[in-house]
Amino acid sequence: ARGRGAGGAPAGGPGAGGPPGLSLPAWAALVATAVSLAVSATVSDVRQWGVYIAANVLVAATYALIGVLIGPLLGRVAGVFIAFLIPFVDLGISQSPMLRATPAAWAHFLPGYGAGQIVMNGLLAPSFDEARSLLIALAWLAVLATAAALLLGRTARTPTRRTSGARSES
Repeated sequence: ARGRGAGGAPAGGPGAGGPPGLSLPAWAALVATAVSLAVSATVSDVRQWGVYIAANVLVAATYALIGVLIGPLLGRVAGVFIAFLIPFVDLGISQSPMLRATPAAWAHFLPGYGAGQIVMNGLLAPSFDEARSLLIALAWLAVLATAAALLLGRTARTPTRRTSGARSES
């Protein structure tokens, strides 16, 4: 049986397929990407829109999955702070073209490296030449999706404790 979210609805959302709980982060990533792209369209001269859009979806999906993993491990409040800190350090500091021409060697091991390189390629280059970065981004996505599915699958199967005053649902 699938896990249940607030109000007894399936944790993955109405009619959601796949592991319980992963459809909400997927929708959140798509909405955040759409808003980001709408703003980018007004202020940027993107060279390759298809590459740029796909790369932004990769970044959003990567960090949505990291959020899925952080929440249950650290709790809601600490999870939110860490969920803001990790992409800030990864994309905002270690890979920002405003701070350095190329990312530091250690930045290559961060989750946003591959997708971040593709974002820059789509923004600035006339043709796609970031196949290695695409493989890195997809590898991160696969590892994070697997870890999130395992974590959510485990938490969906874990029985919840009832307090003595709780009513049972029939």
